[in-house]
Amino acid sequence: MSLLAWLWEAIPVTTNNTETTSHLSVMPRQRRRISILLTALLALACLITPIIWQALQTHSSLDAILIAVFVWCIEAIYLFLAHYLILEPDMDNLGWFGGLMNDPFQFADNQNRIILFVKSILLPGRIINLCFKDFISLISKPN
Repeated sequence: MSLLAWLWEAIPVTTNNTETTSHLSVMPRQRRRISILLTALLALACLITPIIWQALQTHSSLDAILIAVFVWCIEAIYLFLAHYLILEPDMDNLGWFGGLMNDPFQFADNQNRIILFVKSILLPGRIINLCFKDFISLISKPN
């Protein structure tokens, strides 16, 4: 099989975590290998760029290494939280006018808006985790 045919072949990509995909359709996603490779490279670039940028801001090599390790630890914690912290706010209780205005008579709408904000902050990490999960499923397939 040629490399070009291998890259453009569509493969089913499924996740083993049924808890997070219970609200999604039963059919597995179909993605081409080239899209999996490109998204994995983009996700890797998104993780490496802050490390390089912070390391270039320092003048000594020891400080650059320490800052790179610190940024890497922060990214690892962020990706861990994005993967395991699954938040679902009550979208019917976000306040008046669909969350545009606070409901002064309820406290739960404030909590739901905070949960929605944290969920939106963790969304890029979930997407990066999904890219790496698809890439691992691609390279672990026997063919």
